[in-house]
Amino acid sequence: MVRIPRRGRIPWRAVSLAALLSSLGVAGCERPPARDPAVVRALEDASGQIASGRPEAQLAAAETLRGILAAERLPAEIEQDARFGLARAELFTGRRWAAIWQFTWLVHEHPDHAGALSALGLLAYEDGRFEDVLAPLANLARQRALTRDELVAFADASRRRNRFELADSLFTVQLEHEPQDAMSYRARGTLRRRVGDLDGAIADFERAVEFAPRDLFSWVGLADAQSAAGATAARRVTLDYLATGEFDPAAPGDSARADVLLARAALDAGSLDTARELADRAAARDSTSLDALQLLVQIERARGNRDAARRAAETHRRRLVEIENASGALAVKKFVQAAIALEAADSTAALSELADAIREDPEFPYAYALFAPLARELGRSADARAAFTRLREMSGGHVPGPIFLAAAYDLRDRGVPAVAASLFDFAAGRLPGDEEPICFAAISRLEAGDVDGALATAAPLTAARTAP
Repeated sequence: MVRIPRRGRIPWRAVSLAALLSSLGVAGCERPPARDPAVVRALEDASGQIASGRPEAQLAAAETLRGILAAERLPAEIEQDARFGLARAELFTGRRWAAIWQFTWLVHEHPDHAGALSALGLLAYEDGRFEDVLAPLANLARQRALTRDELVAFADASRRRNRFELADSLFTVQLEHEPQDAMSYRARGTLRRRVGDLDGAIADFERAVEFAPRDLFSWVGLADAQSAAGATAARRVTLDYLATGEFDPAAPGDSARADVLLARAALDAGSLDTARELADRAAARDSTSLDALQLLVQIERARGNRDAARRAAETHRRRLVEIENASGALAVKKFVQAAIALEAADSTAALSELADAIREDPEFPYAYALFAPLARELGRSADARAAFTRLREMSGGHVPGPIFLAAAYDLRDRGVPAVAASLFDFAAGRLPGDEEPICFAAISRLEAGDVDGALATAAPLTAARTAP
């Protein structure tokens, strides 16, 4: 039973039923706003204009949809349709970043909106923002089977970001929807091979080649997993098929992996000339293949060719050093620690960490991008000028806006969105007319929980325009 509080008697004739129920603590009893037939017709007309493919019609649709969204107390389904339509209109007329913001806000307000989730995942994949691919498509997979494009995007992004558990669970859900999907078996097999689940990897690759027998990647994955598991007889059968079977056109890296596997088998069998020919072909197909380089060393040693083995070993070591130097592990660690210190409002400690990062790697542009504005803010004018000069040199004498943008993306990926937002702001000031940094400054503030700040930042993205 709802008790009427004794304090503050309610004037029965002076209040609406909704106000009365609210005063009694009964929530959610207001009648939902009605669907205005005129608004529904306008929404349908705008949808037709967007589908027409004509920029002038799509611009007109965008203005119509902005007008609808400006109204108060829209029904939820009308608001969702209008915002999704506006995002599509922005995308089709060249305002990609405005569209991404609209899709992002739509998912913020309606987390299960399938169209917006798909768009965010695929657009992020097109842009190379691989971390941003994962969450939208993982949420989408809980609602329906992913399309081929969505699945390719998720598989590649999860591999690049080493998000194995998330990816494994998604492909398992996908296979419940599509139990004969060779690509999902192949992708899950690759993930399971990486984490050492050899039995699971072999089972998945066997299903992949069952449903897609001309897919070279799956056969290579199967042979590799069988080799790692010590399944010698099964591996021999797979390698025989790799040597003689017909396959669809494959990426150079996949062909190189197949050659490496065949070369190892030839080396094990004592066929040194065949092994050398296959290893050379693998290195030619993929010059970055460390496996091919290492195998060449082993083959030349087996042949007794010390000079050739030494040259191959030097090439292998040089490539390893290049990879190690490219990682800049300690400098990156200091850069991240500086961002965390900034998030905790400790600017002095942040500047010290950034100075250490620059000493560790004088060619690390992201450290300069964060150091320069911070040094200026702290009154370290000479240090700030030196950092800005170095950034300009790294940018070939141009305004270093893209470096600030890249550094902001890096911090956002590393889970420091509030600091990333500030760097996106800084990039926006140096890239006038470019909506990309504005979009991701707003998104970063949304991720940091600053909804009002996100909306204020996104204002230029939601403003009307007159030309595509």
